[in-house]
Amino acid sequence: MRPASVEAEIAVLGGVYIDTDAALQMFASLTRDHFTRESHRLLFDAMHLLVKSGTAVDQVTLAEVLKDRGDYETVGGISFLASLMDAVPTAANAGYHVGIVRDRAHQRKVAALAEQLAQSPGDPALLAALREVPDARIGAERFRLMTDTDIQSLPPMEWLWEGVLPENSLAALIGPPEQGKSLLSLGLCFSAQTGTPYLDRKVRGGNAVCVAAGEGVSGLGSRTRAWKAANHYAGNIGAHFLTEPVMLADPTEVRHFVAAIRTLSEPPALIVIDTLARCYAGDENSTQDMSAFVAGADRLRTETGAAVLIVHHTNATGERERGNTALRGACDVMMLARKEGELITVSCEKMKDAPHFPKMHLRLVRVADSVVVFTAERAPAVNPDELTEKQAEILALLRTHFLENGATASEWLKSSGVPERTFYDARTALVRKGYVNAPEQPKGGRYTLTERGEVFVTAGCGDTADILR
Repeated sequence: MRPASVEAEIAVLGGVYIDTDAALQMFASLTRDHFTRESHRLLFDAMHLLVKSGTAVDQVTLAEVLKDRGDYETVGGISFLASLMDAVPTAANAGYHVGIVRDRAHQRKVAALAEQLAQSPGDPALLAALREVPDARIGAERFRLMTDTDIQSLPPMEWLWEGVLPENSLAALIGPPEQGKSLLSLGLCFSAQTGTPYLDRKVRGGNAVCVAAGEGVSGLGSRTRAWKAANHYAGNIGAHFLTEPVMLADPTEVRHFVAAIRTLSEPPALIVIDTLARCYAGDENSTQDMSAFVAGADRLRTETGAAVLIVHHTNATGERERGNTALRGACDVMMLARKEGELITVSCEKMKDAPHFPKMHLRLVRVADSVVVFTAERAPAVNPDELTEKQAEILALLRTHFLENGATASEWLKSSGVPERTFYDARTALVRKGYVNAPEQPKGGRYTLTERGEVFVTAGCGDTADILR
């Protein structure tokens, strides 16, 4: 079966009902031949006629054009036209859907040529046609000139991470090694995926994809568990990871990566590249090589609509990014992370279209078998061994009553005899400080002692209150 996405074709056509910009985007990027079904091609032709004449595209005007052309019943009549509006509640993802339709058409053309080559191996004309395929969608129809009035009507900048990272932007987080850069970007990924605030700033929810090809891959599992424990999540939250590098200077690699991303049910809001060095095959000091990397990152941004955050190291002075300045020139946002005593400070080095955000002062706090980033003002007690008497008593119950199989939250709460709020505060602290393992499943999962918790409880010879005195 030839590659196709009927759902994306319907989404593109339905988007024209909702938004004039969606119509312009479709006609600037697609032709009727990009669509697989004849009914979709006929709709495209009819919509094109209406837009060219300056007539609004709606159910009535579209039906009249189709009737005049004798295509009304062929496309499915009023029921199909009505279904288009129901199929697409918003045109916000129009560019993403256009990209899917365009890519599937590209794949069909390659497949057709490959089949012909199988029948006529070495045919010079077919080989020449195959070489032309990558450029087939790059033509005059790709570009749409805009007037100054069009520019004034462009939507204002929206924030993915309020005041820090705009949507659909190119950004870099730089810093010396072991300054918390990967932890910071990972926390942002999880906050985007769950739509929860991050470091006291709002985050717009959406799919997050992390290319975790940096030096900390081996610790990714423990960091993920720690973030979930600290933020009261269990089980799968839906973030996606790639633990191998994507060479962004290679257009073929980028195309394959974009194709993988388009298998997601919704386009991503955030893509993290951790680190630049692992996804870079050239000379970091070369303008040509760095420009090729930036072009790949920017293509990733435009093809998916996501904000792309690149994690990168600083030079020997620790003040600027390592390598060529083409990266800084291309970025909308550049942030610098570095340790200052017990704190990590994140400063804004560049903000293209908004004021620089004030410095963020952060602290790493141990949670379970890793650490989590908090703002310094909201960080829990830094000493992980410091338990209150009530926390110690509730911890001891896991060994006294549930040593073999652990306990569900409700079982553990019932055995404690304390108010729910007291119990849940203690449970969160015990997980965060590494004394208790949180279950993988949010419902019915069982809490168990960690090795650290076992040592703490048994050291008290049965009276945990004495340990704290």
